[in-house]
Amino acid sequence: MTEEKLTNSLSIPKLLDDGSNWVEYRIKAETAMGAQSLELHIDGTARKLTPYAVDAQGTPVLADGKTEASEDQIEAREKRIEMYNKCQFLVKHMLLTSVSPRLSTLIMPLLTAKTMWDEIKKDATKKSKLCQVDTR
Repeated sequence: MTEEKLTNSLSIPKLLDDGSNWVEYRIKAETAMGAQSLELHIDGTARKLTPYAVDAQGTPVLADGKTEASEDQIEAREKRIEMYNKCQFLVKHMLLTSVSPRLSTLIMPLLTAKTMWDEIKKDATKKSKLCQVDTR
């Protein structure tokens, strides 16, 4: 994903606190994230890289622990780490701003977009089932 694609310009409806619009919200949220190639961050399959390990002299080394990483390899890895982090923050922002203040407070401390999404799903589906039971 290129940086210019990272935008929150796609509209996601606010998830109602009673979960009554969960189906519409889920479809539109997943579609908006998919349109920006962010779906791997909510399904938990986005791969988070770590910086290269360093040897005893403080030199970044490849996985074998001996071969020195080139400047190009280090820079490429740093850019991938930065892009992963930007995507995580964008998805978290999209989720935090599209739910009720109560749910936002609940998910705010969670560390990943996936854990936030899982909590939103749990909360909304629990409530939407209650709403369905109440209306019968």
